[in-house]
Amino acid sequence: MVLIDKFNRTIDLLEIAVSRSCQYGCAHCRTTKDQQDKELFSTRNILSFIGLMAKLGLKRVRLIGGEPLLRPDIMELVHGLVSVNPSLSVSLATNGKLLESFASELADERLCKIFVTLPTLDPTLFKSITGHSEIEEIMGNLERAISHNALPITIKMALLPGVNDHEIEPMIDWAVDRGLDLYLIETKSPAPYPDGAENILLNRLQKRYQMSRITGAAISNNPWKLEGSETKIKIITRTGRCECKSCNRMWLTPDGILSLCHELSFALDLNDLFENNPTEAEIAEFAMKIALNKPAGIQDFELTKT
Repeated sequence: MVLIDKFNRTIDLLEIAVSRSCQYGCAHCRTTKDQQDKELFSTRNILSFIGLMAKLGLKRVRLIGGEPLLRPDIMELVHGLVSVNPSLSVSLATNGKLLESFASELADERLCKIFVTLPTLDPTLFKSITGHSEIEEIMGNLERAISHNALPITIKMALLPGVNDHEIEPMIDWAVDRGLDLYLIETKSPAPYPDGAENILLNRLQKRYQMSRITGAAISNNPWKLEGSETKIKIITRTGRCECKSCNRMWLTPDGILSLCHELSFALDLNDLFENNPTEAEIAEFAMKIALNKPAGIQDFELTKT
C-alpha cells in the first residue's frame, strides 16, 4: 500500500526530532544549546504510529534532534523502529559526542545510515561554530566508531559561506581516506551562495577531483562518485530542500506535533489522536488526513482542514 496525497505525491519519509537537547550552540541550527526536554512524545506512541504508517507505505524514518542520543530511551526507540517492519529503513543523525558510547548497541541494530554532523576539522573553527573546544574528543570518538564496520557512517558538513566553506576539500580528503560518504549541506545562511550552491561547488570541486554522477533516483537525490575512491558526495542545496512538487516527507516534533510542510505552519497533533488509545483503524483514518491536508507547497496558502 502507498500513501499518496491529493497532489499525487507519495509520502514515504518521516523525520522525527526525538530530542530538543543538544550539547552545542551552532548558530545555523534551530536547536538552542542546553535546551531541556520536557514533555516528549512517548516511544510507545511513536512505535504505534510508525507501525501503522509502515503498513500504509512509509519507507524511511530519520531520527534527528537536537541530539538524538540524549533522549533517555533512545535505544528502546531505535530497536523498536528497526523491528516494527522489515521494509522500514531507519537512520539516525548525531553530533558524534556520544557516538562511541552507543557504537556497539547501534551496530547491533543495523541502521541504514548514521549521519555524523561535522562542520570542520579545524579546532579553532570548531569552537567558533559549536561553542565547544572538544573536537579532539569528537574525532577520537568518530575514529573509534568508524572501526566498527557495521556502523554505516556518513558525514554531514553544514556549509556556512565565508566561515567554513574553505574546509570542504580537507573534509573530502579526510572522508576519502576513511571510505566515508559526505553530504555538503547549504544552510539558511544570511549570506547564501549568489548563483546556486550546487553549480558553484561542482565547478570548484571538479577542478580537483574526478567526479561522475550516480543515476537511478530523482536528480536531486543522485550523489557524485569520487573516482578512485569509495566516497560519494551529495550536495544538498537550500532550494533542493524546498522542491515542493516532489516533497515526500513529514516531520514530527519532540512533543508529538506532525508537520506536513517544512515552510508552512501547518500540522496535526498526534497527542489528540493518542489520548484515547486509538485503534489501528482510527490511526489509519488519521493517516488519510495527512494525505488530504498536506499542502502543495509554500505558494499554497489556501489550506482546507478536514
